[in-house]
Amino acid sequence: MTIRLSTIDDLVTALPYLVGFEPESSAVLVCVQGGVCGDILRVDLPRSTRDNKGWLDIAERATTRRARDQVLLAAFTDDPARARVLGPLERRLRAAGVDVPHVVVVGETSYRHLACAGSSCCPPGGRPRAGLSSQASPVAAEFVMHGCAPVPTRGALEATLALYRHPEHLRESLPTLHLLTRPLAEIESVAARVAPALAVALAE
Repeated sequence: MTIRLSTIDDLVTALPYLVGFEPESSAVLVCVQGGVCGDILRVDLPRSTRDNKGWLDIAERATTRRARDQVLLAAFTDDPARARVLGPLERRLRAAGVDVPHVVVVGETSYRHLACAGSSCCPPGGRPRAGLSSQASPVAAEFVMHGCAPVPTRGALEATLALYRHPEHLRESLPTLHLLTRPLAEIESVAARVAPALAVALAE
């Protein structure tokens, strides 16, 4: 699967799809090699400034081990104070010889460049983001066409993965899987019943 991300708007839209869920209170670090996204790291943002040094040490080591050309940094939070830790991380990475072309703060409905605080490069309130709606973004629509759909939260992803600890119960635990594993004759019977109503709806 190859999806072209031409702008920072595209990247912000793509990150939940690449991570697998909508990050919350998280830093997402995207390593880029030759214009191609490589390793993608997601780490919880430090809870307070007292935790910053240890967090920065871990994030810097994890990133420089993987980074080659560039690293794109994003903080998913609506708390500007927690997002500021990306500033020192950017400086550390640049000092280590890693190019950092974009550092963005992503909120629930908008995003802005970290350096825009107090300046006019981003509009008041930031730039609107498409979120998880495939109707609002061609990039999101392309991910959906390839079968990629992030879950709303990390907790939702953990709950889904937990079901696979007992694969013998998946058919009962996942309603969609239960419906798809019915006998073919039963599926065809249901399809025949709904076909007329579906035809009318599609014609309107």
